[in-house]
Amino acid sequence: ALAIGLDAAGNVYISGNTVARSGNGTAWGSTEPGDYCAGSDIFLGGLARNGDLSWVRRFGTPHDDFLRAMVVVDDAIYVCGATYGEVVGANQGDLDAFISKFTLSGSEIWSYQLGSNDTDECSAIVVGKIDDNSGSRPVYIAGSTAGDLFGSTTFEGVQYRYVARFSDTP
Repeated sequence: ALAIGLDAAGNVYISGNTVARSGNGTAWGSTEPGDYCAGSDIFLGGLARNGDLSWVRRFGTPHDDFLRAMVVVDDAIYVCGATYGEVVGANQGDLDAFISKFTLSGSEIWSYQLGSNDTDECSAIVVGKIDDNSGSRPVYIAGSTAGDLFGSTTFEGVQYRYVARFSDTP
């Protein structure tokens, strides 16, 4: 596992990367297991307070996907990472960043993919308090890009760091 978190009831959540030996994971955007995953995929798991495994899910695309960070907030699990595949929409060129929100039982709520024509990764995620006016939470991510992510001008071959804010209902 690469990341671990707790909910208010003391249940434990783990996440990380796994290499597919069979295609029995769940594709992003799908609720049914099937032959969708290949190569490196991410996994999420839940353990009861006593340490018993409650559930485990593998998510991925037909290309390599990499989990980089996870945070558990109230009734949701937020993860971020990078993919060579299509989590949501078309891959923008090389490695794209993604953020996803899951229920505490591992069901996908939403995912967002962002990328440029070069390498883009998300390596950290934090979720803020609910905004009283909008009812949504701010989701902050940090990562690196070698392309023109967010319309910024970069120099070819140089990695830049970024911080971005999203709503928890993109």
